Amino acid sequence: MQHWRIELRCPDCEDRGTVVEHQAVVDSFDELLEQGAADLARDLHALVEIAIDAEVEQLHLSLASGRLRPQDF
Repeated sequence: MQHWRIELRCPDCEDRGTVVEHQAVVDSFDELLEQGAADLARDLHALVEIAIDAEVEQLHLSLASGRLRPQDF
C-alpha cells in the first residue's frame, strides 16, 4: 500500500504540519479538491453573468433616459 507524506499549511494562521496518509485518503482529498474547484468555477461564472447582466441593464436604462447617448462612445 502506498503512503504519502503531506506538508500542511493553514492559510489563516500559517500553522504548519506534516502527516503521512494512505493512498485512499489522498484520493479522497483529491476528489474533494476537484469538486471544490469545480464549485468555485461554477460560482464565479454565475457571478460574472450577474455582473454583466447588471451592466447591460444599467447601460440600457442610461440610453433610454437620455443620460447616455451613442455619441458618448
